[in-house]
Order: sequence, then structure tokens, then C-alpha cells
Amino acid sequence: MTAQVTQFAKPGWSFVDSASGYFGGDRANGSFVTLKSPDASAYSTIVETSTASSPQTAHFTLAGGLPTGTVHVWATNL
Repeated sequence: MTAQVTQFAKPGWSFVDSASGYFGGDRANGSFVTLKSPDASAYSTIVETSTASSPQTAHFTLAGGLPTGTVHVWATNL
């Protein structure tokens, strides 16, 4: 996941602990982390499911001052 974090966040960005975790509370299902820019004008949520034995569904709700404009999705299939 380090490669994805460095691609979608910049130096100075910080992790949003309340917007990071494991799907279903289980590491085996995959995980997600959210980082935000210092002024909270941008954010990235990075999802990985490489250890999941079945497809995962994710729903995200923006709150806490993060921008709610257009969301861009990038995917990597391993």
C-alpha cells in the first residue's frame, strides 16, 4: 500500500484515523486509509483488497469539512 499512498498523497498530508480501517473489521477483507491535505482542501482514500477472498463493497460518506466535489476513481487489478 506504500506505493499507492505516495501516488495519491503529498508530503505534509496526514492520516484521518476515523476514516481508515478494515472491511468488516477484519484485516483479511482488505483495508482503507484516508489522508487529507494540511488545509483540508483535498483528500485521498486508498482501498486495498488484495487479501480478500471475495469482492468487497465500500460506501463512503464525506463529512468533517472535506470537499464534496467531483470524485476521481483509479483502479489497479492485480
